[in-house]
Amino acid sequence: MVNGAAAAVTLLFASRFVPDSLDPATPPLDYVGLVLSTVALGTLVYSIIEAPDRG
Repeated sequence: MVNGAAAAVTLLFASRFVPDSLDPATPPLDYVGLVLSTVALGTLVYSIIEAPDRG
């Protein structure tokens, strides 16, 4: 509960005080990179969790 409230407050303040980037030269999001990094992090966490049981 506390972490959810802290996250909500942080998002509220960030949306009000962090300026938007208006630079037209900003590159688009790299969706392939996002997916690959998510899969890599998930695999790493799974490996760390399962390592003691599997040797």
